[in-house]
Amino acid sequence: MALAALLSRHWDPAFVMQAECDCDPCACNPAAQPQAPAAFAPVDVRETEEAYEFEMEVPGLNKDQVKVKLEQQGRVLVLSGEREQQKKLPGQKYHRVERSRGNFERKFRLPKDANGEDVKAAVKDGVLSVHVAKRKAQEPKVITVEVQES
Repeated sequence: MALAALLSRHWDPAFVMQAECDCDPCACNPAAQPQAPAAFAPVDVRETEEAYEFEMEVPGLNKDQVKVKLEQQGRVLVLSGEREQQKKLPGQKYHRVERSRGNFERKFRLPKDANGEDVKAAVKDGVLSVHVAKRKAQEPKVITVEVQES
């Protein structure tokens, strides 16, 4: 199956991230995580040359209602929050309630080159944006040894 996914025409960043970090599929695959369907929070994950970027839809929530944290020595990014139920007012009768409410949590195992010490998050226009910088690739150190005549 892994070979088939690598050979497919469609690039799957979740599969690549999972393959690169050799992680538990439940930590990378949102579908494998237990969560309340009504409070599901969709996330886009993209990679740039400098960072991994996550964008989660959190309509109507402010910065105090969402949490961003790192677990497992900075290897797992956890995005969570709570959508509160709208207060019912006297004299109002609801015919349909479709907007999601409740707790939500999404976990993403970060690739080995992610820098858990350089993470930024912001909420704007109903979108939580998280920027996880990549570690700079270290250039191999070359040591020249002087050869002497014996």
